[in-house]
Amino acid sequence: MYYNECCSALAPIRRIPIELLVEIFRLHDTSKPDLQSIDVFGEDEYPPYYGMAMDVLSHAPLVAASHVCARWRAVIVGTPFLWDTVELDAILWGPTHKHENQVLAVLEQVLNRGQPLPLKFTMKGRQSGLLASVLHLLAQHSLRWKVARISCHSVLHLEPLLSLGGKLPLLEKIGLWGYPWPNAAPNIFGDAPRLRTLQCSLESCEHFPQSLAQQLETVACYAELQGSLIDGCLLRALHILPYLSSEAEFQLTLALYSSTVVYWHEASDATDDIITSSLSEFVLIGDRHLSLPHILPIMTKIFGLLALIELEVLQFVFLDYTTSGPLPWPHTGFLALATRSDFGAHLTDLKLLEVAITDGQLLECLAQLPKLEYLEISDHSPRIIEVDTGDADDNTQWDNPALVLVNDSLLLALACEPLLVPSLEKITFRSMLKFTDPVLYDMCVVRGRSMEDFQVDLHWISGYHRDLDVAEKLNEAEFVDFCFGAAPGEE
Repeated sequence: MYYNECCSALAPIRRIPIELLVEIFRLHDTSKPDLQSIDVFGEDEYPPYYGMAMDVLSHAPLVAASHVCARWRAVIVGTPFLWDTVELDAILWGPTHKHENQVLAVLEQVLNRGQPLPLKFTMKGRQSGLLASVLHLLAQHSLRWKVARISCHSVLHLEPLLSLGGKLPLLEKIGLWGYPWPNAAPNIFGDAPRLRTLQCSLESCEHFPQSLAQQLETVACYAELQGSLIDGCLLRALHILPYLSSEAEFQLTLALYSSTVVYWHEASDATDDIITSSLSEFVLIGDRHLSLPHILPIMTKIFGLLALIELEVLQFVFLDYTTSGPLPWPHTGFLALATRSDFGAHLTDLKLLEVAITDGQLLECLAQLPKLEYLEISDHSPRIIEVDTGDADDNTQWDNPALVLVNDSLLLALACEPLLVPSLEKITFRSMLKFTDPVLYDMCVVRGRSMEDFQVDLHWISGYHRDLDVAEKLNEAEFVDFCFGAAPGEE
């Protein structure tokens, strides 16, 4: 009986509402191969990978589902938001161009099916004549661009974008990586009234139009540093800062390979001009490709170049923290930056979870930050890591010893009156729990009674959990909102 029903025109699968079908198709299309780790350059050498890239471009799961029946095909082809994303991987740019017509035909079909909805696309390019043809086709749909990510290794192939002439009314987010953009960059972007986010390499950051920079809310710059050019790299990466508004966030990601030889131009400190910016948030990020022994003078150099006169949030992030341990702390550079920028008048949020700062250094910094409201700090368990010197027979070890920052000395100092950072509303500890429990309790009492709704988040580091004698008392206390648990990601 049920078999007959399934074979009829009223079969359950034929009665699935269109809205539910669309959601099923949308989720089905999110399963895509990971092409990030494939490092190959010609489709003749890797036909499987070329096919994978074509599947991503064509939305192969949707195409396959559209062949099930006429109803499914009508729903899939007639639902634009299933086709509003385009991904063009560099694998498509083969040396023989024998698939050029196929790539362009599939791209045009996807673009047409996604109309008239806003378009999100990613294009990774390399030296290829096909690249210009692809950009020309994408440029014809510029009125739909909402999110555009373009990676290009030759400025010559960007010529099709000159036809945009400001036809970017919906563009909210742009990603630009590769060679420096041409002097005609302002003409490429023209008026993009909704643009708020820029992700870029330092080459693209340097030449981004100043008029558009003023409306950005987030700028994320990736800087791969080269030893003999570090001064210039830093200046290019920071070039955009003076043009950002007081509402903007700037994220600077530093990549420095262990084999890089680092040196500075002589007397560069004496000739550097200070870069003044009104941005509100600065995030310094260490990439996974980062040489810890070399990064401290670079961080100090960055702080020496800046005056962040309205900064509210300063954060440090290390993408390889779990493996390599914390970033070094540029103490003298920070103190000079704090004085130059008058952090005491406006810095409210300091996030140092992945930085190796001592209790003495932290207290010296806090003495200059009376307006601070949020503080995040951490102990660091010991690590010994291998440093790649470029010589397979001569790898060395870099020792990151244990650092106990959350100790009795620090907690007593935070409880001592007159209070350091009297405006502190919340403090986050990531700790090996090496302090004395009553000292923690007393700090919470003093701070909690001086600040309404005072919060303490205490997270233990993996391998260092113990019972906290005062946990129950603090959980029941009315003077503090206390949270005790495993560090995020280490549960």
